[in-house]
Amino acid sequence: MVTDFWKEGSWDMPAVQEPELQRAFTVIQGSGITCHNRLDMRFWELATTGRFTVKTAWETLRIKAPSPEWVSTVWNRDLHPRAAVFRWRPAHGVLPTDHMVCHKAVPLASRCDLCYMDCETIKHLFLDYAFSRQIWMAVLYVFNQSWSGFPTIELLFSWWHRKAKTVPLPKAWDAILIICCKNIWWERNRRCHDNLSPTEVAKLCYGEVGDCIRLKGV
Repeated sequence: MVTDFWKEGSWDMPAVQEPELQRAFTVIQGSGITCHNRLDMRFWELATTGRFTVKTAWETLRIKAPSPEWVSTVWNRDLHPRAAVFRWRPAHGVLPTDHMVCHKAVPLASRCDLCYMDCETIKHLFLDYAFSRQIWMAVLYVFNQSWSGFPTIELLFSWWHRKAKTVPLPKAWDAILIICCKNIWWERNRRCHDNLSPTEVAKLCYGEVGDCIRLKGV
């Protein structure tokens, strides 16, 4: 019950050791909720039909974050929705890498399945590891671009979005970013079985873009 943590007009959180609970309590304490003696009242906006729905209540209550500049390239209508959803996952840091699993308070010795040396994070997997860099260099070479490295995957996506205005075949350009990320992740999952080279993974990306061109005219 919320009342168990509310004492004399302010939050009274217990001392905990788990980092996740500590972060949750910090968010709650910074929520700005105040106590008063008035009765609670319901406020909501009606839908276009003039009726109340849970959706309209949620839209009224939730705080919308500004959309990143690359969001239009994530939901690429020329690709299968599954591929678009995948690009959303690394951008928001929700891929189940070892780092994310440990972040959920699961004790785990992290090791990258591609290099067997560094801890497995989204940044390492998609940006820092030599295997991934070779894939990006091979793909960018086709578009007469060069790989200079990026500190975060969000900056990579933003740069890719801006470049779409200047490169030839901009639809193919947008598509291959999603396809490369997906194939790097898939290679991470199947490394213990197939052990493909960076060139072979890049060829898989080209082949998938070619399929899009033939099927949907990307």
